[in-house]
Amino acid sequence: MDPSGPTSSDAESDVADSDGVNILLMGVDARDTDTIDIGVRPDSLAVLNLNEENGACRILAIPRDSRVNLPGYGASKVNHALAVGGIPYEILVVEDYLDLEIDHYALVDFSGLVQVVDALDGITVDNPEAFTLGDMSFAAGEIELDGEESLAYSRFRGGSEGDFGRISRQQQVIRGLMDEVYDVNLVRVVPNMFSILSDHFRTGFGPTDLIGLADDYRTSCTSTTIETRTIAGEVATAHDDLMQMDLWFVISDPEIVRDDVDWLLGLNEE
Repeated sequence: MDPSGPTSSDAESDVADSDGVNILLMGVDARDTDTIDIGVRPDSLAVLNLNEENGACRILAIPRDSRVNLPGYGASKVNHALAVGGIPYEILVVEDYLDLEIDHYALVDFSGLVQVVDALDGITVDNPEAFTLGDMSFAAGEIELDGEESLAYSRFRGGSEGDFGRISRQQQVIRGLMDEVYDVNLVRVVPNMFSILSDHFRTGFGPTDLIGLADDYRTSCTSTTIETRTIAGEVATAHDDLMQMDLWFVISDPEIVRDDVDWLLGLNEE
C-alpha cells in the first residue's frame, strides 16, 4: 500500500453540517517502532457526537472491515484509508461513507491505551462472556482490568459474536474510562496525559480544548448516559480494489447506514 496516496485535497466531500460536534475516534494497530498516523490500520473506528443543545452523547461504531469507496483506489476496507492516506484521508472516507461532517479527531495507539488505563489505576467492565486469550483469563461478570488486560479485552474477537463482540467490548472499555475520569481534576490530569501520550496520541484538540469539552459534558455524558450503536452488516467475501484480492468484508445496506447516522444526530426521534 502506498502511503503517498490521495488525501482530503484530492476529493471533495458533499457532506452537510450537522447539529453538535462530531469526533472521529481511532484506535490503531501500531507497535512501538511504527508511525501511528499513516501506514497503519485502525483496529477500531467510531464517531462520537456531542450535542450541546440537548446534552446527548452518542457513539456510532464503524466495523473496521466495512466495505467503502476509497477515492482514487476503489472499493476497500474503511480502515485501509489511514494506512494509505493518513488522518485527513481517513476523515474524508468516513465523511463520504456516513454523509456526515467530521469536526475533530482523536487517535491513540495500543501503548497509549495501556498507559491511560494504568495512569487511572485500572478500569472496571461487565464482561458478558468468559474467555481466555493467551495467558489472560477474563471471567464473566464485573471484572477489573489493568492497561494490558484492557487492550487484550478490547481486541478479542473469538467469541460468539466475532468482530461485533469486539466492538461491544471496546465500547465497554470506553465506559470504564469514563467512570474513572468522572471525578478527577481535569486541569491536572489532561496536561499530564498529553505529556505521557506524546508519542501515542494524535488529536486536533489542545489541552485547554479538551478540558473545556469535558467540563461542558461532565454531567450529561457519563458511562451510564452515553448511548452506543454499531453499524450492522453482513459478513461476506468481495474483491478489494486496493489490495487486488478477495477479502472478508462487513457489507452494510446504505439505508441502514443512513438510519444509524440519523440516530447518532438524534434526527429520527419522535
